[in-house]
Amino acid sequence: MARAINFSAVPRGIAGRIVIAMGAIGSLIFATAATFSYHSTNEAIRGEIAVSLVTAARAQARAASLWFEGRRQLVESANEDVLLQPSGQSPEDVFKHQTLLNSFTGVYYGDALTGAFHNYPHLRPLSPGYDPRNRPWFRKAVSEHRTVLTEPYRDDSLEEDVVTIATPLIRGRTIVGVTGADFSIKSLVAMLEADKPHGSQVFLVDRSGKIMVHSDKRVVGHPVADLFDGDKPVLSEHLTEVTQSGHRRFVTFASIPGKAGEGWRIGLSLDENVAMAGLNRSVRFNAGFSAIEILASLLLIWLMLARYLLRPLNTIIAAMNGLVEGSNASLAPELKARADEVGELARAFTVFRADRARVEELTGAEVARLGKEALARKVMMANLQHSFGRVVNAAVAGDFSARVGRTFPDPEMNELARSIDDLVETMDTGLRETGEVLGAIASTDLSRRVKGDYQGAFAKLQSATNTVADRLGEILGELHRTSRQLKEATGSLRTEASELSRRTVEETASLRTASDAIDRLSKVVAENASHAEVASERGRQAATSVISGQHVIAEARVAMEKMEASSSSISSVMNTIDGIASRTSLLALNASIEAARAGQAGLGFAVVASEVKALANRAADASREARMLIEQTRSELANGSVMMTEVTENLESMHAAVEDNAARLDVIARANREQAASIGELNDRLHRIERSTADNNSLAGQLQNTVDETTIRAGELDRIVETFTLNDVTGKMRAAA
Repeated sequence: MARAINFSAVPRGIAGRIVIAMGAIGSLIFATAATFSYHSTNEAIRGEIAVSLVTAARAQARAASLWFEGRRQLVESANEDVLLQPSGQSPEDVFKHQTLLNSFTGVYYGDALTGAFHNYPHLRPLSPGYDPRNRPWFRKAVSEHRTVLTEPYRDDSLEEDVVTIATPLIRGRTIVGVTGADFSIKSLVAMLEADKPHGSQVFLVDRSGKIMVHSDKRVVGHPVADLFDGDKPVLSEHLTEVTQSGHRRFVTFASIPGKAGEGWRIGLSLDENVAMAGLNRSVRFNAGFSAIEILASLLLIWLMLARYLLRPLNTIIAAMNGLVEGSNASLAPELKARADEVGELARAFTVFRADRARVEELTGAEVARLGKEALARKVMMANLQHSFGRVVNAAVAGDFSARVGRTFPDPEMNELARSIDDLVETMDTGLRETGEVLGAIASTDLSRRVKGDYQGAFAKLQSATNTVADRLGEILGELHRTSRQLKEATGSLRTEASELSRRTVEETASLRTASDAIDRLSKVVAENASHAEVASERGRQAATSVISGQHVIAEARVAMEKMEASSSSISSVMNTIDGIASRTSLLALNASIEAARAGQAGLGFAVVASEVKALANRAADASREARMLIEQTRSELANGSVMMTEVTENLESMHAAVEDNAARLDVIARANREQAASIGELNDRLHRIERSTADNNSLAGQLQNTVDETTIRAGELDRIVETFTLNDVTGKMRAAA
């Protein structure tokens, strides 16, 4: 009897291995899940940190912008108040406003003309010769012509760091001064620190990355890269992970919006340990809780294995040991009725028990027959494997002509061989027809098609290959029609281009003739303008001469009026002389009468009286002649005065006519100049049009060359299309085109 096999240690070994494997698998699953959960949670938290930190940085930037903007507006408002101050009033009166005093450590004004400096409150004594025009805040505001923000600097009088906001005072277009105000860095740091996230650092940097404001005064003025070890942060809203003093930190930067921020950025950094504290606590808690779960699960698994696996296995093993030792023990029906693997093992034991009994009953001949059948089947399977291998290897090498070509004793094997031959035949026919069609396409023959009756993938291959050939035929037909249409279009375009070139040449000649005529007209108009200007100048000279003649005639009239007045006075004197002569003659007559009465004694007196009478008569005669001459002179003077009046009126008419003529000549001269300028501009435009027409002529020639080249290419395309052999449908389409 065979030696019994000791299976007693197997169940316990399997159970232990199962428990150990389950523990290892559970730990691996937990570790994998925990690692995945940690990384996914870590990525999610990092994303949330990035969003939160960027949002916080933007909020800080907006707050800083409002803080700067409010102080900028205060300084600009104070600057406007200084501008509107009455003459002689000090700017310090404006600076005493409580809002300015609450917002700044000091407000001041520097005069650009005199260098005078006015400030309030008076916190700092000015050094002798202090000139605000030499200060950086003054020069920066003047040079940039806008409100500016200085870098932080040390104010020795306040013993703290300050920043100056300065704005130029502009009167008209001239900068007459600069108004400035200082605010403490401490106030800005306090504002930034008030709203920063827990565990974070907030600071200000300029465009170049230099630290402008920081809670640690020692780093102010240094590059932001000096704060961190190794990798340097990027000055953008992109979240960067850096190392600072051995600790990992998240850093982001947000630009301060508005024109008051001078391009400064808010920097916000957060300690990674602070940011990840919740995740680390969650990981530790999950690890402990999961360890407890794994231990409880392993204990439960052990109990379930002991009840549902170890005890039934021990029963089956005991029965198998008994069967080996020769006993005919059987298993309980409830074990064979189980629907799990233990039930399968119990039923397999029952079959094995029955087979063992049947084997013991077999004769030697039956055992030999079964051996021969097994050997024949083995040989048949070897032949089948060889035939299948030969066909498959040939198919793998691309040769589908190989077939199984053998008959086997087993009908199932023959059916399998026939199926393999049919498969290879189908593949051979389908691929051969497809290759022939593709080869025909490559040889410019598009009339071939795959015509076999295929199913499945080969039907799709047939449809795709035929569709490719049909589509290529359609494309070539379209190309043929397009080339024909292109040749027709290029023919019409060539005719039109030739006509355009001819017309362009004619227009060029016409424009050249018109340009020559306009050049001659321009010269004539220029000469007319010159003559008109000369005539206008001579007209003005004639008008000046007429004015001079009017002045001379006016003076002559005044002289004639004076002569007429003198003639009147002379006539009055002549009348007096006539009266005197008449009385003298009467007196001489009376003397002659008296001398006659005196006789001899009056003879001498009579002679004197006679002479006096003769003198009186001559005086009367002379007076009459003089009166006649004076009257004649007065008459001539009157006639001359009338003539002078007529001459004056004629001169005035002449002067008006000369002035009007001179004005008209000026208008004519100006019109001629404008006309000459217009003709010159027209001539320039005609020259430009002539050049453009020449360019058009050149372009028309190029267009004709291009059309000729296109016609040649279209012909080449026709020749290429003609090399393809198309099927009947596509050929008819091409013939119709």
